[in-house]
Amino acid sequence: MPERRTTPRKKFDYYLRIVDDDTQEILGHLVEVSAVGFQLDTSKPLLLNKEHFLRVELTAELADKPFIIFSARTKWCTIDKIL
Repeated sequence: MPERRTTPRKKFDYYLRIVDDDTQEILGHLVEVSAVGFQLDTSKPLLLNKEHFLRVELTAELADKPFIIFSARTKWCTIDKIL
C-alpha cells in the first residue's frame, strides 16, 4: 500500500507512556508524532471520533516537567494481524 501521509513523522527512541487523564488507565505508548497527529500503540481498540484527555509521562532526559496533558481525537484504529 503506498504511503498517503503528507506530513513527515518522527519515530520516538523513548518509551513514552500515554494515560487516559480522566480514568488513569494506561492506553499505550507513543510510537510516532507529526505536526498533525501521532500514532499510539495500544492493546485494545479505541472508539473512532472520540475525544480523549490524555497525559504523556515524560522523563527527566526529555523535559523538566513530569507530564503533559492534552486532548486528542481518534481518527483511525486497527488491530495488527500477527502471522
